[in-house]
Amino acid sequence: MSVFEDYVDQVETALLSYVEHGSDQELFLSSYLQGHVDVVIAEHFIQQCYQPQSVYDAVKSSLATAFENQELEQDDQVQVQSMWSALHTRALG
Repeated sequence: MSVFEDYVDQVETALLSYVEHGSDQELFLSSYLQGHVDVVIAEHFIQQCYQPQSVYDAVKSSLATAFENQELEQDDQVQVQSMWSALHTRALG
């Protein structure tokens, strides 16, 4: 398995763990984040761009655009960003 595939697998596993073991708030946040992550990862596979840092940056950009459109309350925005940073760091091992 490539470093990129391992990274994707780690991120997806972590997001799924919130479904199985998370609080209601963690489930909400991870579900929201999952949508952004899935789109970005799909785009990276299509573009054959296999860099975890690029995925991280693209998800952050996607979230920033969504937050500019007031998709979530401020507190939820902060929690989603924190969750994404933690998942990225954990996935890098």
